[in-house]
Amino acid sequence: MMMGLFNKNKVKKNAPAAVDKRNRTLRRVSLISAVVFIAILLLFNILFDAVLGDKLKWDWSFGKMFSISDVTRELLDDLGADIQITGLYEKGTASNLLRIEKALESYVEEADGKVEVRYINMDEVPDIGRDLDPTGMKEFNAGTFIVKNMTTGRLREVQQSELFMIDEERYYNTGEVAVTGITAESAFSGAIKYVSAAVTPTVYALQGHKETAIETFPTLVSILTGSNNVDIKSTLNLMIDPNIPEDCALLVMINPSDDITPDEKRILSEYLQKGGDLMVLTEFNEHSFPRLNEVLVDFNIEITDDKVREDDVDRRFNEQPYTFVSDWPAGSLNDAAYNTSLLGVNARHIRILDNAKEWVKVEPLSQTGSSAVVEDKGDPTKISAPGVQVFSALCENTGWVSSNVTESSKVIVIGSVNMMSDTVLKSFNFYNGNQFYFSVNWLTDAQDTGLYIAEKPLPSYLLQKGTQTGYIFASVAALAIIPAVLLVVGLVVYRKRKNL
Repeated sequence: MMMGLFNKNKVKKNAPAAVDKRNRTLRRVSLISAVVFIAILLLFNILFDAVLGDKLKWDWSFGKMFSISDVTRELLDDLGADIQITGLYEKGTASNLLRIEKALESYVEEADGKVEVRYINMDEVPDIGRDLDPTGMKEFNAGTFIVKNMTTGRLREVQQSELFMIDEERYYNTGEVAVTGITAESAFSGAIKYVSAAVTPTVYALQGHKETAIETFPTLVSILTGSNNVDIKSTLNLMIDPNIPEDCALLVMINPSDDITPDEKRILSEYLQKGGDLMVLTEFNEHSFPRLNEVLVDFNIEITDDKVREDDVDRRFNEQPYTFVSDWPAGSLNDAAYNTSLLGVNARHIRILDNAKEWVKVEPLSQTGSSAVVEDKGDPTKISAPGVQVFSALCENTGWVSSNVTESSKVIVIGSVNMMSDTVLKSFNFYNGNQFYFSVNWLTDAQDTGLYIAEKPLPSYLLQKGTQTGYIFASVAALAIIPAVLLVVGLVVYRKRKNL
């Protein structure tokens, strides 16, 4: 009897040791299993990337940041010559260009051997300039990209400023550069189109009337040089040199403050009568343009001194009567109408005259809803009857076509220059920017290639709604309360399970 009791107690005494040994074994097996599983995953990932990495890739980034659009794919498919893109810096050393380098890989993959991308440090290869331009006429800057047609040797330099959209308001107010979007595809595809084109139209921006410099509209410049594939020259002052260059495909006046002179009126009229084309961008202000209107009368339009006001509260933007959504009617630029697609800002009324002529075609390009009014010289107490108000118009005069003049003359007047500003294009980039793109194509008789590529916005993880108190509570909860609760729960579970 005593022996039996002794053996029973001995079993009970040795039980915890057996449990501890079993736990150690389980821990060892679990650890080894985890290490083996991770090793298998790493090995599979390495082998998969080595064998199929170049063939099987998915761009899950916000807005397909590293992928090219169908527009660019069509451009690359039609390439007749090899293209070389040279980044003048050491790859991987510029953090702001890492996204760009990734995006350029898509050009190489989609071009089927027609596009080469390389990176060269100018300090290490000082003769790279001679390699890019054997004539030695061009100077190149470190940190830029050079797009070159390897057959013709034609070049275009792409600056870093062309690759990004920045918050202009923050930059001008604080000097801080805040990137809001990527425009690299538009810049590189436009450059490829430029170096591949047989002929590149030249746009001249008129000076001498206190115009706004075209450089203050960087997105417009990007659309012109990239999507529209034109050269821009902003040194044409007809009061200094009355000769309009032979290569001028389009004259542009951007928000002039002064009217043209009598001599300029004669020069512009002769230019248009020979098949020239003109674009005028203006806005409501105190300036009048009687002589310019004497030129435009041949196109049945007039730049008035009146201001457009939208009285339909549903069309007002942020409840502002002079900033409103507007319509893009169907016409020469587009087969279908795009209602409430544009944004008008401080718009000047453009009047379509009644003296219709069969050889003059006039179409509204941007117009309001049916409740808008026109303020006489901006006086809110002197208004027109409610109705559709035009603030941009498209005109074509075929009356001068003859044996000596083979082309019709075209004019577009945009009464809201700020609808093309960078601030507006960030919100209404597609339609406002698209209208400008198609307008320039129509004026320059360019064959549309559909090469309008909107910016790719960067994702924002900022909280857009809520109060400051709510933000503080959410921060405290995320950083302190929730981790503390999880820690307490973990300790309780641990204490209950450690003796099992």
